[in-house]
Amino acid sequence: MHYGTVKNQIIKALLELRYLTTIEQDYLVYSLLNGKETYSDAIISIRTSREGAKLDYCQEMQGSSQLSSIQHFKDKGIFELYFQNGQHRLSMNFMAESKYGDMLRRLSFYAVDINKRHLLTSEKKTRHLPHVIKALFIMESPETTKAFGTLTVSYEQAHGQELIQGDFIIFINQDMDKLHEFFVFQIVACNKIPNGFQIEFERRHVINPESEQEIIQMIRET
Repeated sequence: MHYGTVKNQIIKALLELRYLTTIEQDYLVYSLLNGKETYSDAIISIRTSREGAKLDYCQEMQGSSQLSSIQHFKDKGIFELYFQNGQHRLSMNFMAESKYGDMLRRLSFYAVDINKRHLLTSEKKTRHLPHVIKALFIMESPETTKAFGTLTVSYEQAHGQELIQGDFIIFINQDMDKLHEFFVFQIVACNKIPNGFQIEFERRHVINPESEQEIIQMIRET
């Protein structure tokens, strides 16, 4: 994973969690760079630790977030450091939050009416829906009908977007008028290859078929 991409994931986490402690920053960055957890799973681990669960933090993670790309945003005042409740915390500057929140959303789009009706009640409380989902333009494939699978995706098929482990994706046809499957998938492994990416994905959430045209319209406008 590119370190600049990690910086974007830190922005995404700050927009979602409002702040990150030093330990949480190290945990998130280490998890992303070393494949310990996906982004979403790491966020869930951080959330539950704030509710009293133990965060699986180890000494090896210490200092993982001390990257030049993250430090650059601190130096620019985009990330702000403060001390509260005995913790050093990182948050986004109020003025910068709107700007960078919009930037991330322009890179992707919001899927609508994704639901959790297929989940157990206990799962609904712990599994968070993705806020940002990327569209991959691909030919219909037996792989897209599976609960999990592997695909080679070109930069053109990713519409110029960087793909990383933890991203949520949907599959849409080349004419941008049809979703291949009414599911949201998550990238569980991602390797860069010449001209694209080799990804492994797993099915995560159901999309309401009645929302297909609204989603397609949002993709076209992105």
